[in-house]
Amino acid sequence: MKPIFKIMLCILGASASSSLSAPLKDVYAEDFLMGTALGSRGVNHQYVYPMRQNKKERDVVAREFNCITAENLMKMEYLQPKEGFFNFDQADEFMAFCEESGLAVVGHALVWHSQTPDWLFKDDAGNPVTREVLIERMRNHIHTVVGRYKGRIKYWDVVNEAIDTKMVVDESLPLDEEGNPQKKRVAFYRDSPWLQIIGEDYIELAFRFAHEADPEARLLYNDYSMANRAKVEFAAGMVRGLKAKGVPIHGVGMQAHWQLDYPEIEQLQDSIDILAATGLKVSITELDIGVLPRASEYHGADVNRREELRAELNPYSNSIPMEVLNEQAEKYRAVFEVFRKNSEHIERVTVWGVSDRYTWKANWPVPGRTAYPLLFDRNFQPKPAYYALQKPNIVVIICDDLNDSIAGMGGHPQASTPNIDRLAKRGVRFTNAASNCPLCGPSRASLWSGLHPTTTGYYGYKQQINHWKKNPKLGTAATLFEHFTANGYRNFATGKIHHNGHEDFSIFENSDGFPGFGTKGNFGPLPNDGKPENLQQGVLPPWMPAKLRKEGGWGDGFGPIQDLKPYGDEYGWTMFYDGKPWQFRNGHDRDPMPDEVCAAEAVAFLEKKHEAPFLLTIGFTRPHSPWYAPQEYFDLFPLESVELAPILENDAADCAKILTEQEDIAQPWGWEKYRTIMNNGGDEQLRKWTQAYLACVAFVDDQTGKVLDALEQSPYAANTIIVFTSDHGYHMGEKEYLFKYSPWEESVRIPLVVSGPGVATNQACTTPVSLIDLYPTFIDYARLPEPHKLDGFSLRPLLEHPEVGKWDGPAFSLAASASTVPVEQNVPANAADQHFSLRTERYRYIHCRNGEEELYDHRNDPHEWKNLAGNPESEQVLRAFRCELKKVILVD
Repeated sequence: MKPIFKIMLCILGASASSSLSAPLKDVYAEDFLMGTALGSRGVNHQYVYPMRQNKKERDVVAREFNCITAENLMKMEYLQPKEGFFNFDQADEFMAFCEESGLAVVGHALVWHSQTPDWLFKDDAGNPVTREVLIERMRNHIHTVVGRYKGRIKYWDVVNEAIDTKMVVDESLPLDEEGNPQKKRVAFYRDSPWLQIIGEDYIELAFRFAHEADPEARLLYNDYSMANRAKVEFAAGMVRGLKAKGVPIHGVGMQAHWQLDYPEIEQLQDSIDILAATGLKVSITELDIGVLPRASEYHGADVNRREELRAELNPYSNSIPMEVLNEQAEKYRAVFEVFRKNSEHIERVTVWGVSDRYTWKANWPVPGRTAYPLLFDRNFQPKPAYYALQKPNIVVIICDDLNDSIAGMGGHPQASTPNIDRLAKRGVRFTNAASNCPLCGPSRASLWSGLHPTTTGYYGYKQQINHWKKNPKLGTAATLFEHFTANGYRNFATGKIHHNGHEDFSIFENSDGFPGFGTKGNFGPLPNDGKPENLQQGVLPPWMPAKLRKEGGWGDGFGPIQDLKPYGDEYGWTMFYDGKPWQFRNGHDRDPMPDEVCAAEAVAFLEKKHEAPFLLTIGFTRPHSPWYAPQEYFDLFPLESVELAPILENDAADCAKILTEQEDIAQPWGWEKYRTIMNNGGDEQLRKWTQAYLACVAFVDDQTGKVLDALEQSPYAANTIIVFTSDHGYHMGEKEYLFKYSPWEESVRIPLVVSGPGVATNQACTTPVSLIDLYPTFIDYARLPEPHKLDGFSLRPLLEHPEVGKWDGPAFSLAASASTVPVEQNVPANAADQHFSLRTERYRYIHCRNGEEELYDHRNDPHEWKNLAGNPESEQVLRAFRCELKKVILVD
């Protein structure tokens, strides 16, 4: 490991936990109150109020939440264990802490069938009391408790769990396949002493008594299993009836003692809809998500239920795998997304406990288990579930010159990209994604600013050597990095982010001093013959044909990394730009390649604790030229079996003459590179080049895999959006061209794979999109404002429902390729002087600056071999494209 690499990792380690995430109460400040519950711990009803004993717990509650429920302290068996004897000591202490911390308080619960002392329902002889006596005892208890905290407790769970359910035979359904009657679940009033002695109106009376004691308090009915259709409909009917009688009821609480597989999101949404239709606010109460196996198929929360402890029911007694925690985090994220979408109906979400150290799930329904249902672990440290409720992290992996040679894109059939493939299976791959200007500098300037070249006039010709910051519009636009840092994100980037030489490292700075940038991108290592004039850019490798070495430039080299000493003692490997030696002794003993360093820095970043959401950007140089990679990647593609790209002889004959004969592309190296290869070995040399390109793709796929592995083993996996893409594509000989910067498919089309929370899995989207759509997508998910008018559109609708294909963006992508029209330095170029390429799902249309056109029907011509622009039957399609282009830029 190089010293500078060690230093960077040390910096990462030293500074990684210096910032804090936004408290949950702030994250959801515009949506609903964010609550927790404090449980009293003890045995035999001898409760101990523990918060005074645990500063960590107090700090977590005060920082993260703005609402709190006493899990047990305000239940009747604790407050009035004997008739007329009220114990308010710990409840008062609890209230003092809440008021000191500015917490809204939920009183829980006034009337319940459980945790209610026996004396309430019996006379001195042990017989049931009369209706009148029980009503008076209820009135006295409610008036005393609610009255004591009048104006101090904002919410009361007045009646708790008054509804029960059971399965009954459904006479309307035929027998099942085995001849048994089918059943349905029905709901009814729970057969509690309250119901037996007073009748159904005990619920109405309880609400009226509470309102008498504190007319300003918000009064709720609270129950479990409210994702059950029968129960939630019964509850909705009950509260409608209460409202019709003028009973003061203000909300319904949905207890949320859930599991990884329950409830389904559709069930949850359905229940919220049913309750919201009553006109009452909904509160999500008692939220915890269990990860332990069920002892039975029971989905309720009856506190009296008990199951026998068996080893298989307590699988994580010592520790819990990260993948299980990430699965739990995804469930938390998914249900909170539902809560947020329904925030107009939801006024509070309460997590039923502060940390896994104290949770009722440890003893219910199976006593003695090690449970993990909450957001903080036993040491009060945030779990993946906590991070899943924050704004999402974003990881962007961008390659250089990577075309469609990945699975599912229809590129080179021999490409080996198992890591990119597994990312695609977890997300959405866009099969018609485009670069907005297929050259490094303008493409990346457009991507990171969210501005199309037609807006900035930054197309690349001559401007490729200009610094993008000197462009009038780019220079004043907030980059993605600056905007996210300004809005509380931690920023870290490594590798090639902007075009080399265009870096402005100030845009990566973090306010807390955390290093925002790692290792700068580098095209090396390159062979070097030891001559001073070749120190910075190296030479073509000595194993290549002499004529090719003479005609080619530094970027034309390709082949496996190997020992150069057999070619002469003066030979060795050096890095690009600075000419520093790069050590190679053998395949197992060498310096790391630049992309390996970048991957390691990204892994180190993900292994550290970051309590603020982060934007991590990794810029891999490969498969940019020169095409050198370790030998093992060449071994994946035996030369004799390497297939060439489909190349049609004289393919360019029907293309626009200004592009082919005049070579009016700002950097016309594509034809030069192809001719050089074909004149120095023909197909065999092109096959060697293809092998090298595929090897570099496989190499960068491996580096991508390292990042994905680290993310999967981190607490951030469930709340991280991952994007894999490239700045543009690259021809592999198609159109007798071997470069980028052309307006054709191979140059403009890019891989784009997105995975993350809420993103569909293993789906392909054929809608044409482009790189400028990433910036608005990121701010959409992060809930940030636009820093300036962005030219792209959020991909979120396509990511969540790719099969629908509907979004706010256009039906085509727009790419620009600069011509050779002279451009004054640092002055925006004229759009009318450029070539443009528009792509719909079916067609590619090319408009050249002199008016020449090309049209390709990808349904029948996926290789763009037949230009239809001259066919009269294509005129209607051409007119439509011309019209669309005129909306963007004036053309004749």
